[in-house]
Amino acid sequence: MITFPADALPIALTDPDSAAARIASIIVGFKPDAYRADAETQARQIVDEATRADAFLLAITAPPGADPAVLTGMSVTAPPTWTPQVADRLRWSLADVAGDTATVHTAVGPAVLVERTPPAWPRQLLAFLPDDDTSMLLLTLSTISARGWPAQRELFVHLAASATHEKPN
Repeated sequence: MITFPADALPIALTDPDSAAARIASIIVGFKPDAYRADAETQARQIVDEATRADAFLLAITAPPGADPAVLTGMSVTAPPTWTPQVADRLRWSLADVAGDTATVHTAVGPAVLVERTPPAWPRQLLAFLPDDDTSMLLLTLSTISARGWPAQRELFVHLAASATHEKPN
């Protein structure tokens, strides 16, 4: 389970049309009137990409002073064992190809965080978190805006660090 702060708005993926409408309403709050027509198209693309990726978690993050970003969560196959040493090997192998990396200790075990910082936007943050013996949770935060990137990074680290094996009520 991930604890969502007020700046992260979870979006239910059970009804793609409702999800797209909710995302469009959030986007409209950040864009001038001239861009409102694009909000529905952008929202539909976000939902379609999350669905294609088999994401089970979707949220829009919008900390103060930041443009919104898209958070997705999906299940990926876990290595046979997940120990701090395995997490460190993953971290170092990703550092060579993906960007800055860190390990954060969580209630579910070590989480490997990766910040992909290409020369141009978009930027991405990834977190690999142990879920059970056969799967891991991959969280991805993506944004096309530089405005508020440090706040988005801080919120993402908080989200990853909040992971527990508890089931929501």
